[in-house]
Amino acid sequence: MANWVEREARRQIIMMRDGPELWRNLKMAVETAINSWRRIYCHPQARELEYERCLDITENCFRVRRIPGPQEKERYFEVLYYPDTGLISVRPKEYGKTLTMNVTAEGTITLIEPSNGGEPETPFTVDDASRYLLKPFLDEFGLRKPLVALADI
Repeated sequence: MANWVEREARRQIIMMRDGPELWRNLKMAVETAINSWRRIYCHPQARELEYERCLDITENCFRVRRIPGPQEKERYFEVLYYPDTGLISVRPKEYGKTLTMNVTAEGTITLIEPSNGGEPETPFTVDDASRYLLKPFLDEFGLRKPLVALADI
């Protein structure tokens, strides 16, 4: 039976080995979801939503922003990954979401939302995490009718 130092070292090794790949997969899932949303709900020449890396802050960051029309205010959120802790946080605070990378007893790495008040932590798939991060932001665009045929989805 491993002691707490060995368990923590094991967790850190797995986090350092697998965390960057999980972060890349999350970024790809968010970018893919945004591209799908634009293809389905936006006119081809309209650029209403953008995914971009925020290298001016850190290589472990991406930004999702709404491209404002006339008389509109720009809206955005940034997702930052802290490889040393496995924390993924969203700013500005109005979006206030946090995910944490967690190493399971089996040695796999998952995303979880930190528990609130004793509720169990629920593992997220990368697709679930993408929805968790994007849906409230996309909902601000209001209900939209798909601009493509069912066969094109």
